[in-house]
Amino acid sequence: MPDRTVVSEQVLGALEECQRSFAVHRKCILRLKQAQVADPEEFKETFVECLNRALLVFKREPAVERFVKLVSSFVSFSNDKYARDGDMAATLLEYLIPLTASKDKAVRFRSCQLTAMLLNALGADSEVGEELFEEMADAMLVRLKDKIPVVRVFAASALSRLQDPTDEEDPVTSEYLRLVGSDSSKEVRKAILANIGPSMVTIPHILKRIRDVREDVRKYAYNVVAIKIEARQLSIAQRVDLVGHGLKDRAPIVRKACADMVCKKWLGKCGGNPVEFLKLLDVELHPEQSESALRCVMEHLGMDKLADFLPTDLSALTPEQVFYWRGGGE
Repeated sequence: MPDRTVVSEQVLGALEECQRSFAVHRKCILRLKQAQVADPEEFKETFVECLNRALLVFKREPAVERFVKLVSSFVSFSNDKYARDGDMAATLLEYLIPLTASKDKAVRFRSCQLTAMLLNALGADSEVGEELFEEMADAMLVRLKDKIPVVRVFAASALSRLQDPTDEEDPVTSEYLRLVGSDSSKEVRKAILANIGPSMVTIPHILKRIRDVREDVRKYAYNVVAIKIEARQLSIAQRVDLVGHGLKDRAPIVRKACADMVCKKWLGKCGGNPVEFLKLLDVELHPEQSESALRCVMEHLGMDKLADFLPTDLSALTPEQVFYWRGGGE
């Protein structure tokens, strides 16, 4: 039987070192794996003892953030020698879920944070049982109503994989839609935007955030649209609304986010062809917004490339070609 004190010291040493830098995390994980193999029970006892200390820290101390990251990386780590540790993940989740109801705001925050990070680290094919998932979902739905914003943020993150964005009555989706439009914390609204799945049900609520009172939320909404939603998933009216508001927003960061969406995502999906891009906006019905978008695209392409897209057959010009020709001339 290995010396339990040696195992405990090895765990304590690795968990202390991991708080200094992310760069040493792989080395620390390997040391922890060796200790776990040597004495699983002593390892778990010492690991949880260290975890309990971190749960009491509400302030976002860098050392504690690195520790929390190490915990999620540990359970998801795999190489030729060690497999991903679904059993340890389940053990930790079973331990953390009751703590999400603690009276201590630090414990609620850290237990929700760890729950979210563990689930995200494990991925969609995790070995966590369905019963545990349901228990976790119930606990996190309660935390979405927590009075502490950061608790709501991580509860939203933890529930991401349990939503059905196509069903407005789905408990998670229903709460997401409530919070994204009404939560007083901009960080919670951003967290919902980050985690909500796009669908016919949720997209209108996502798009409403381009009018959020906070400019960083408006910027985040444009980033989310660019990453999660294809232009052709949107109606012409929705595309025009996005362009019309974003390119004229009073905040430079929002205008840039909208321009990036237009030029890097939408134009890119049109093969970099501005004439094809204009078909997304209906230049005849929405000339003002189309002109703003075309000006943005032209600045992105540069003057030397604009002539490449001028029509050669002037006998059968499309509305988009005429609009582009006029825009290029101006």
